[in-house]
Amino acid sequence: MAFSINQAKSIITHPALTYNFIMQGIPNVNTLNIKGAQVPGKKVDEIALKLRGRDVFYNGNIARFDPFSITVFEDISYTARTMIELWSQVIADNGTGFGFANPAITKDLTIYLLAPGTEYIMAAYTLHNAFPVNLGSVSLSYDNATEVFSYPVEFRYDYWDRKDISGFTNISEIAGNLGL
Repeated sequence: MAFSINQAKSIITHPALTYNFIMQGIPNVNTLNIKGAQVPGKKVDEIALKLRGRDVFYNGNIARFDPFSITVFEDISYTARTMIELWSQVIADNGTGFGFANPAITKDLTIYLLAPGTEYIMAAYTLHNAFPVNLGSVSLSYDNATEVFSYPVEFRYDYWDRKDISGFTNISEIAGNLGL
């Protein structure tokens, strides 16, 4: 049977696009404007045993989670940067280096992946007990008059899970349930 482009197109559904997502959970910021993020990764430790000169692998029982890195687009209110700076200040004061310990400083962050061109939620990932560990610098310059103000932020968290979104079908329903 010959390969047919039309057959391939009929089998492949519309691809999920990487630009269509939102994030919630930063204190006092409704929805964060993000230029880029990633669905968090996970690595399960492995146990290697030698058996007759060959490695045999068994799964370990400790999951390791990658740091969560985002690039934030700031708006004219400067609220997101201000709130992340204040959150970081509570963790480690700029002057003394002292601050609060877990769990006082942690929040749950949720990333919603949206279907292309819609508000339909395909998946939602919640990062539990997250806190910022790196708030990146911002480059200011007259040379970049049309560049959007952005900066990187890196979070650590205890674990992530994929949220059950079967009860919600769009952003408006979630916002309504959150009281927004």
